[in-house]
Amino acid sequence: MPSQPTAVDSGRAPAGPERQAGLAHGVVLVSVTWLAVVAAGVLAPVLPQMADHFAGVPRLGLMIGFVATIPALAVALFSVPIGQMSDRIGARRILVVGMSGYGLAGILPLWLDSLSAIVASRFLVGVFEAAVMTASTTLISLYFTGLQRDRWLAVQVASTNVMGVIVVLAGGLAGEHGWRAPFFAYAIAIVLLLPVIWVTYEPARVPRADARPFDAPAEPSWIRLVAVRCALTFFVSVTVYTLIVQFGFLLVERGVTDPSTIGLGISFGAGGVAMGSIANTAMLAISSRYRLAASWVLIAGGLGLVAVDAGFAAMCLGALMAGLGAGCTVSTLLCITVADVPAALKGRATGAWTAAMFLGQFLNPPIFLVLVHLGGSHAGAFLLYAGICAAIAIAAGVHTAMAWRRTRADPLGQAR
Repeated sequence: MPSQPTAVDSGRAPAGPERQAGLAHGVVLVSVTWLAVVAAGVLAPVLPQMADHFAGVPRLGLMIGFVATIPALAVALFSVPIGQMSDRIGARRILVVGMSGYGLAGILPLWLDSLSAIVASRFLVGVFEAAVMTASTTLISLYFTGLQRDRWLAVQVASTNVMGVIVVLAGGLAGEHGWRAPFFAYAIAIVLLLPVIWVTYEPARVPRADARPFDAPAEPSWIRLVAVRCALTFFVSVTVYTLIVQFGFLLVERGVTDPSTIGLGISFGAGGVAMGSIANTAMLAISSRYRLAASWVLIAGGLGLVAVDAGFAAMCLGALMAGLGAGCTVSTLLCITVADVPAALKGRATGAWTAAMFLGQFLNPPIFLVLVHLGGSHAGAFLLYAGICAAIAIAAGVHTAMAWRRTRADPLGQAR
């Protein structure tokens, strides 16, 4: 049986002596990940138009909701098996197939007249989106190493959050030409497929000589590591969509009814996420433990302020604080998750992280239904969730303090 790579981090692994990843590879792979925000945001402004068009369809509200959320469920379900497949047959091949399928499935509703068929096509979009997200992130983690890899992953998260705002605005403009018009945006995948085919290559997964060894690729140590980081990713994903989705309901509960004011309030949380992920690119030299602990304190404090202070300015400040912490946390968790696994299993780790991120997105509404029931209001739900985040912050702080003490006792054993 051929031996498996045993490195935690493969570093750069060119397919041949003449192949080495550079600026073009990073830019192409980062731009590919923007397809995720196209799937999530471009249709949001036209969902009411779709509801009017399909008025009379049984369970209309549920079906329209599925149009928006079913891709996230598909990503959560299929990211891990697709990641396993990319480890076996190559991430580049998965990326090419995923982008082709994403583009074709995405534009299908231009010709579909059945709401059920549109929902089915949206599920297919999610399956191919899982392939695109998992494969592109895996290739970044294999093309680059160390701070260079972390910077590209941080740029990926930051630019995706910025593009999310642009995509929603574009979807609203396209919606002026009818509810089908935003579906043309999915053809961008076919356009981006050309530079992907031209620029990217499948890297050989060669271990670095100085990498920390594992006894076997399936050793429980990295599995536990990825599981903990995916759990944190799930909670920060719930946090991000709390700021984007639930914050508006809280404003309405407190008497804010003007749509522009609600939009302004939500923009503080969404903008904070983008700013946090951008700021994280300048803090990569700081240990990830310190960044995570500080970020969860920001999240808990921001959500707590939103929950207890009904003033609009205070709520916006709290949303901004929580968004800054969430943006930094997402970027940090992605970087350390893909870095600290064997090269042969990069796809699986990336798939698990992607699944956790999209599962949090999909489950945010039912989670808050439960929290609203327990707390008696949206303000109570925010306070309960702030308490959950505070517990995570305390655990992260204790873990950081223990790691600091171990580092002082054994400076040569310092980890990320």
